[in-house]
Amino acid sequence: MNKHFITFLKFVFTFFALWVVYRKIDLNKVLEIIKNSDLIYLFLATIVFNISQIVSSFRHRYILKSLNIKLNKIDSIKLYYIGMFYNTFLPGGIGGDGYKLYFLNKTFHKKVKPILQSLLLDRISGLGGLLFLLGILFLFSKFNNTILSYIDICCLILLYPTLYLLIKLFFKQFLNGFKIYNIYSLSIQFLQLLSAFFIILAINENYIIEFLVLFLLSSVVSVIPISFGGVGLRELTFIYGLSYLGLNGDKGVSFSFIFLIITLLSSFIGNFLKIQNSKPL
Repeated sequence: MNKHFITFLKFVFTFFALWVVYRKIDLNKVLEIIKNSDLIYLFLATIVFNISQIVSSFRHRYILKSLNIKLNKIDSIKLYYIGMFYNTFLPGGIGGDGYKLYFLNKTFHKKVKPILQSLLLDRISGLGGLLFLLGILFLFSKFNNTILSYIDICCLILLYPTLYLLIKLFFKQFLNGFKIYNIYSLSIQFLQLLSAFFIILAINENYIIEFLVLFLLSSVVSVIPISFGGVGLRELTFIYGLSYLGLNGDKGVSFSFIFLIITLLSSFIGNFLKIQNSKPL
């Protein structure tokens, strides 16, 4: 399918999703919540979010060692932020993973397939950590009930054995690092949760666990490539998730917009970075 047509479909869906969001919230109230947010907590949220991105760059750096690609820490961080910039601001173009693939292939003269596998594994392990923490928090949230509790526990038990089997079947050369990069992934998702926690404090929300559950769930949903950077999908997740609890979605959308702003500002850093003559440290 033509990439321009796919981009057009993403634009249409994003516009439609935001239209649905607009119909279900009081925009003035959302803007008021954002305006009155505690700046200190927002600053902390931004700092912690960027720490999570730095740790993410180290995770992929560790995975690349299985391919004998020794990227130094500074260039690893730069490459990750440049990838974030492409993913965020040029969704219809080369994309962040495309840039990383090009850079690593050109710089280290490795085959495309294993590099592509490393990028895919980076995302899969991240999703594993996200689902694990989502499952834990769900058990303590108001979304939980007896039947869902049993399903959730079963999924938690099966999650990492399933992930191990998946990697053994399709990413065998990366299997030795399974424990380490999954520890990285859990650390990253914990930092993301901490960033979200500071945003929740900034908007003075009392349903902390429920907001964290919806934040993680919206992160899973936003992986679906039908909108630009998950815009619209995150907001809809909060609106319908909070409505399930009988709550208004205004604060949920406010949270989502603030997180989007932090992501955009952080991703824009990649526009100012360049990597030249990368050497291992």
